[in-house]
Amino acid sequence: MSVQDIFNLKVLVHRDMLYIKWKDKVLDRLFFCDVSYITRGGNVIKEKAFLYAKYRDIFIRLGLIAGFKEALELY
Repeated sequence: MSVQDIFNLKVLVHRDMLYIKWKDKVLDRLFFCDVSYITRGGNVIKEKAFLYAKYRDIFIRLGLIAGFKEALELY
């Protein structure tokens, strides 16, 4: 299974979650890595997790740039 396979998974209508069985060797690896911004894009930091607060801030900023009147919220 690849990371792309995770994004392609579908949660069935009658369920509110999906259980994923991970191999023991991947349990200690970061799944979403942090990103630092540089002049020409970004740089992935594989040793640091991508923080929820950082994702939320980027998501809200994207909504403002896209022209939404109300701030976007994560649920």
